[in-house]
Amino acid sequence: VISQLSPVDKIIGNTADFTALLRDGRVFSWGASWPDGFWVSDARDAIQLCASDRAFCALKTDSRVAAWGSSEHGGVILDNVQSSTEEVVLLASTSAAFAALKSDGSVATWGNQRFGGKAPNDLQSVSHLTGSTTAFCAMKTDGSLIAWGVPEEGGQVPSELSPALATSSSYGSFSAVLNTRRAVTWGVNTSSATLESIVCAYAAGPHMVLLSANSQLLSVGPNAPDLTGLSGLVSYNE
Repeated sequence: VISQLSPVDKIIGNTADFTALLRDGRVFSWGASWPDGFWVSDARDAIQLCASDRAFCALKTDSRVAAWGSSEHGGVILDNVQSSTEEVVLLASTSAAFAALKSDGSVATWGNQRFGGKAPNDLQSVSHLTGSTTAFCAMKTDGSLIAWGVPEEGGQVPSELSPALATSSSYGSFSAVLNTRRAVTWGVNTSSATLESIVCAYAAGPHMVLLSANSQLLSVGPNAPDLTGLSGLVSYNE
């Protein structure tokens, strides 16, 4: 099989399996769930892959979505949801659910409801989606944030936040760069960031790494590493 997996554009994994996306749009999965591996015919012409703990999904060139793997982890899209997974532009996942952002700003979700498989009613005007281990966060076109899933693991956004410019996720947590160029983190990681003029925030396991406009780095979270030695050595471009 390995001789057939070429040229490969991307490989992603979950807790049990791997999936490869070939440059011609074909998809192949193998691992504990599929020891002999198999070509995922439903995912043919894929352009994006996404993984939960025990399932995968793919966004295809026709803007439709295919899913496979454990049904308890989002590997099966129910008929009443399948019709809403058209005109999709972005996929996101938690450990047991998937979310699909559509071109009209609406969101379709499936999988474990506790871990984000059921989005809030009438969720519209969404511009970006991100998932943590057990929750999703949606950023709307006006910069407001809506989260769902396990509340104490990021599924509840702090009140009265300024509009957000960007969001990212780490283990059980989310971070948002606000239009004030400050950052806020909620969920398992509730550390406060003293850094100002923040241009981006990235996940690093249980921590968030923040970068300021003057190239200062700060890691926030429990037992966060000291990154002062890297300050001035990292830059960011939009």
